[in-house]
Parts: sequence; C-alpha cells; structure tokens
Amino acid sequence: QTATIQVAAGTYAEVVDVSGFSGGDIVIAGVVGAAVNINGLIVESCNVLIDGINLNVGSSGIFVGPKGLLFSATSNIAVSGAEEAVTLRYGGKLEVTKVLTINNAMRALQVQYNAEASVATLAGTGNSIGIYAYNSTVYVSALQLTAIARIVNENSTVLTRGIS
Repeated sequence: QTATIQVAAGTYAEVVDVSGFSGGDIVIAGVVGAAVNINGLIVESCNVLIDGINLNVGSSGIFVGPKGLLFSATSNIAVSGAEEAVTLRYGGKLEVTKVLTINNAMRALQVQYNAEASVATLAGTGNSIGIYAYNSTVYVSALQLTAIARIVNENSTVLTRGIS
C-alpha cells in the first residue's frame, strides 16, 4: 500500500517528519520539475520515495534512521547550509539515482552504524568533510564534491568512480 503526498512548488518552513508509517511506502510528489523547499526531512521506520520534484532542504538537513529508506529515482535533491547535511544511521538507507548536491556543510554525507548510501552523482562545494563513513557502506558513481577532507573512512566500504 502506498500513501501519496502531493506537494505544490514553494517554500515550506517546517521540518517534515514522516517517521513510523507502517502502511507501506510514502510518495512525496508534485508537478514534475517543481522546486519544493523545506527546512529538513526525517525518515525512520518507513520508506519515502521522492517523485518528480526537485527537493531543496535547508539548515536542518536530512536524517534517515533505523528501518528508514529515502529513495529518489526521478528527482534531484539538494541540501544547503546544514551542519550535518545528510545523515544516515543505524541501518538507514539512501538511494539517489540522479544528483545529490550538498553545499556548505560541516559533514556533507555522514553514513554511520550499518547504514548504506548509494548515489549516482554526489556534487557540491564549500564542505568541510565530504563523505564520513563509519561501519557502513557508501557507493558513489560520480563524485563531484569539494571538501577540505573529501572522504573520511573508518571501518567502512566506500566505493567511488568518476571523481572530478
């Protein structure tokens, strides 16, 4: 079973917390290519699919925790100005088949405690740490991310291709 949340293009000041939905997948959709701006996104104990919109996340960033999955096959996701832009912990999973852009973060993509990230293109500028992996797995096909420390790997599998 799937619950679909239709979102109009625009700016929404809140953090969207979709944790704990047990009825199936949650699809966040709108007009294809519409820019949707939110302050943050929290995903735990459910699957969230971003469909068609360009999701822009502000200073609260994205958190995917236990039994959470954030999946985007048709949408670009951008995070800007968050200290910890995208954080995956305790088995949380992220899959972005287009572009994940992260700008001006202390830790751009933080993957910890048996979490997994798979990103087609990871891009962005002005980050202190690009990818921080601790006891987790990270796959990036095209790494176009600038950072003071591009990859910090502690007991993890980090596979990258297409580094520029």
